[in-house]
Amino acid sequence: MSYEGRIVYLCENGHRYMQDCYDANKKCPFCKAKSIWSHSIDDTNDEAHGTISEEDWDNFILHREKSEVCECCGHETIIAPAVYRVPSPDEVREIECWWDHNTLRWRKCTDTDEE
Repeated sequence: MSYEGRIVYLCENGHRYMQDCYDANKKCPFCKAKSIWSHSIDDTNDEAHGTISEEDWDNFILHREKSEVCECCGHETIIAPAVYRVPSPDEVREIECWWDHNTLRWRKCTDTDEE
């Protein structure tokens, strides 16, 4: 079985974006800046091991996303992506999780209990 996964990046300007692990382009799609931080999510066994929830990402946000809504059609356009600070390795260890197919729930990677 081959490795399957995604990588979450933060660029020099704090924009968060995700790419397939085999994608060679690591530049930010918003501002084209280089990445300064990355975190792998292992999808090989459909567990998404290493996922960080949107709720947990909110702890690292410095500036919220800004968007505009077209008055004519209601289409929303992002005019400025959210800006995040880089989490420490300890912070990541505390919040990353994986999908447990046995219990059908998200579990923290630091969980040691067996169910």
